[in-house]
Amino acid sequence: MIETNCSDEDGDTTAYPSPTTRPGPPSADAREVELERAQRAECVEAVDIDVLYVDDDVMVVNKPAGVYVEVIERRVRSTAGDETTAMCHRLDRDTSGCLVFARTARARSSISVQFRDGVVDKTYLAMCAMDDEIDVAAVEVAAFVVESGHGRAKYGLWRLYDVQDIDRALPGKGNKVKHALTTIEVVRVIENATLDWKSSRAALVRCAPKTGRTHQIRLHCASVGLPLIGDVRYGGPVRAQITSDARLDVPGALLHALEVAFEHPR
Repeated sequence: MIETNCSDEDGDTTAYPSPTTRPGPPSADAREVELERAQRAECVEAVDIDVLYVDDDVMVVNKPAGVYVEVIERRVRSTAGDETTAMCHRLDRDTSGCLVFARTARARSSISVQFRDGVVDKTYLAMCAMDDEIDVAAVEVAAFVVESGHGRAKYGLWRLYDVQDIDRALPGKGNKVKHALTTIEVVRVIENATLDWKSSRAALVRCAPKTGRTHQIRLHCASVGLPLIGDVRYGGPVRAQITSDARLDVPGALLHALEVAFEHPR
């Protein structure tokens, strides 16, 4: 295993594990695109709330893409007239779909513990670019599991690590490699797509993360040659033409939280 000797301000020379090679660091162009997307999202101050489910304890809303979850939380609290309503988990800025809120302290405690313990069933849909090296016949037969370590690397980027590095220390106080596991199923392969990428194949992918690490699905998909379209941070194409419609400048990583299932707090 390759290791990196790092020194902090106190002269610590601990040998830290190195992240895996896929996905690699973002390019300068990718950083510029990410900055533009972040600035655009920071300008969003209010959105309409699409409520998927609500009762006295729980509310599930359909988060739009390109919006930070803090904006959604403020809007939900304002609409409900209740400052105690709180998010139970998070979604990335560009991810759309199911976002769960607790409306009571009891519900918040129950649901948050379920997310923490990994017993919430979550299903996502992702539109991905597909590496030419992937055997389509093999991946369309059955779902497969991606398991790895997960943690911060140089410059604060989230990265994957080898499984044997789980629980090893990383730079920064209290940081360590954590376990990450995702089940991935290729639902449909689209040939002859037009992508700003090395391949002309795209794929609709269903993902079920069993752990809840930051950018987990994006990292795991990219690591097996299925980077999300629009996910420039982890190697995905910026532009895509999947159908005969006009070529699109993708506004962000194409990821949707389709379903979430948990034990009701009552």
